[in-house]
Amino acid sequence: MCQTKIPKMSDQDIQKLQTESIPANDAKISSVSRDESNQLHESEELVHYIADAAPVLIWISDTTKKCIWLNKPWLEFTGRTMEQEYGDGWAESLHPQDFDRCIAIYFSSFEARKEFSIEYRLRRHDGKYRWMLVNGVPRFMSDGEFSGYIGSCIDITERKQVEETLR
Repeated sequence: MCQTKIPKMSDQDIQKLQTESIPANDAKISSVSRDESNQLHESEELVHYIADAAPVLIWISDTTKKCIWLNKPWLEFTGRTMEQEYGDGWAESLHPQDFDRCIAIYFSSFEARKEFSIEYRLRRHDGKYRWMLVNGVPRFMSDGEFSGYIGSCIDITERKQVEETLR
């Protein structure tokens, strides 16, 4: 099973590193901490840049099954804002015939902490539904603590159309 390991550092920890006052005799520690904080921030920016440049839709959920982040291509595809997609908002774009099956697979995989792959239709910004191949993998912190899922979606509408033609 593919498991994404992410170092455990909260926004509060990062803020503390960036603003914490350290005595002058610990200037070397202060410099290292700030350097590490800057490197972490730059790494996060790079990851978001890569995700936004990728030709796939990417999403991240937390431990409560709620969506906490989607990349720019997802937002452009659906024509919705990050605020609209947060939590369960993303599911409003699922095709009604796929909704129950999609949620059941997501929830059961989530509870089992297992990878999943599913095909469903997602409403595009123009109101048309497109077939998506969705893959999700559980995320774990460096200490092994479960932290949610990360997933990707690719448009497979043309493949589905060819399959239908061949039937």
